Amino acid sequence: VEKKRVPEIVKYESRQQIPFPIEEVVWDYQPVKAEPLPGEEIEVVLFAIRREIIQSTISACLGVDLFPNVVQAAPLAFCNFLQYDQPPEEPLVILDVAQDGTELVILDGERICPRSIAVGSQDLTQALMKKFQIPFAKAEELKAQAAKSKQGDRLFGVMKPVLQNLAGQVQRTLGFYKSRHPEVRFAKVI
Repeated sequence: VEKKRVPEIVKYESRQQIPFPIEEVVWDYQPVKAEPLPGEEIEVVLFAIRREIIQSTISACLGVDLFPNVVQAAPLAFCNFLQYDQPPEEPLVILDVAQDGTELVILDGERICPRSIAVGSQDLTQALMKKFQIPFAKAEELKAQAAKSKQGDRLFGVMKPVLQNLAGQVQRTLGFYKSRHPEVRFAKVI
């Protein structure tokens, strides 16, 4: 498409790619290359975050007398940190496993490929709670001690389906990226 039509095309594509009603998210995009060559495919990165998450974050800050100027999605914060403070020399995969989900970010030169995965450490805790019929605090303790526990094999057996789900989603994401960019070799995961 012509360069001037890119915003229109991206707006259309964003409605197809964002898994929430567009009115419920704050979104934007950024071209991978500032000035693509004539006739070159224009590649963009689309970023979106649910409006309720932004509002919740701002409310929490205001509740403790912090007045944020900017709210940034975690994948972008990782990218900014690494690109400006510790620029990677080769393609890099970042995984941040949080309580309620995992952020995966691929940094590949000028390309940024973020993905949120709805599997987090809380899923491991819930698997333990369900299997052993124990309260949250006890399940958290078991999870934290699993590697050192005499019952480690049993505990990891309970958590294995959650870990396999996470690993599978990471592999699918990396496989999709490599299908688009077959020359890429990932040497490091943070």
